[in-house]
Amino acid sequence: MAGATTLGGMRPESGPVDAGARPAGWRRAGVLGRLDTPGRLMVAVGVVVLLLGALAGVTVVSPRAAEALGQDAAAASASNSASARDIYQGIADTDAAASVLFLATSLAQRDALMGLYVEAVDRAQSALSAAMVRAYDDPARLARLTTIADEVRAYRKVVDDGLTVGLGDDFAKQAVLASAYAREASFYISDVVLPSVMRLGTEDQERLARAQRDGQLWRIAALGLPVLVLLVLGGVQWWLWRRTRRRLNAGLVAAVAAVVVVLGLLVSSWSHYAAAEVGFTALASRMDSEGATQQQLGALLSGRADVSLALGASVDPVKHHQDFLARDLCGSAAGQVNCTALTPVWTARQSGVAGDYDAAVDLVLPGGNVETAFASAREQISDRLDQGERDVDAAVQWLPATPVQHRLLMPALLLVAALAAVAGLWARLSEYS
Repeated sequence: MAGATTLGGMRPESGPVDAGARPAGWRRAGVLGRLDTPGRLMVAVGVVVLLLGALAGVTVVSPRAAEALGQDAAAASASNSASARDIYQGIADTDAAASVLFLATSLAQRDALMGLYVEAVDRAQSALSAAMVRAYDDPARLARLTTIADEVRAYRKVVDDGLTVGLGDDFAKQAVLASAYAREASFYISDVVLPSVMRLGTEDQERLARAQRDGQLWRIAALGLPVLVLLVLGGVQWWLWRRTRRRLNAGLVAAVAAVVVVLGLLVSSWSHYAAAEVGFTALASRMDSEGATQQQLGALLSGRADVSLALGASVDPVKHHQDFLARDLCGSAAGQVNCTALTPVWTARQSGVAGDYDAAVDLVLPGGNVETAFASAREQISDRLDQGERDVDAAVQWLPATPVQHRLLMPALLLVAALAAVAGLWARLSEYS
């Protein structure tokens, strides 16, 4: 018989071919490949609900991250930095005042120097107390401030002990005893207390950087997740259309519309992000500059203590001279000291010339040329600190306000989206019952 034949002499069927037919032995890979249409609908319901729930969580949590980039968080960090600066200056002033106490040559002079010391240490402790009150809701910072307060009390006890053993009218004896205590106290404040205070400013910088990193992550989640949800909803709609040849699923369309609105609200709530990042970078830079000036002031006051301690009867003046030079304070620039005026101080103990020591003490005590030179440098640095504080305040004021976060509206819309999507998919699923 003419014509093509198949195995067994039978012709191929001429009816419509099943679009789902596959070659013999073909197997779908994966879990979805082993599920029938109702099973896949159930998976689609689970995935859609899971993603909408995750998006709802983002809309609840991300507003806090968005607000952390706003003016309030930055102002808090700037305020904390100002507290650290006040504490640092107060403690450095205390060290400078304590270092000259043992140089008194009369009761009246000792009382005057004692007044300066007590005023400085009280100012430092008041700044600490005020900072601790502001940090009542920040346990980590409060713990740091408590540690510093304990260190200041320990420092004050050392100085007070030195004053106690040096009481009386024998000022030569007082110089020997009290200067030893002053030296130990100065080393303690330079090596322990001031570095602890500086870490407060470092933590503020880290807080700002952390707010930026958190903002970046939450921004990606807040804007990327709704796009992913829209893609999944569109994919499910396309699969249903391919499977059933029906028009758009009303439930999925409603869900898509709700998610689109939520995406628009999220874009609005993060619209300040770009400007906030620029502002935070400028604020961090100005706080860095303020911290550097603060350290320069600390170095100046520590150098001031070195000069006084070099005249002590029980210490090595050469070592204090070396410490002073290492602070890089000599020069004619703003905040520096004319070190030529200090020469009589460094040589007073070894000169062997009558009157040289007393003349050096007069230079160092309030009203002397050395004290005046340090006071001038201190004033210049303080002016720079004041300007730096104004710059920080200006950077804070420049930061954009956080837009409305729609805290209740977005989760409500996503609940509607979830109900609509489940209803639309369940209607298709019920057709297989």
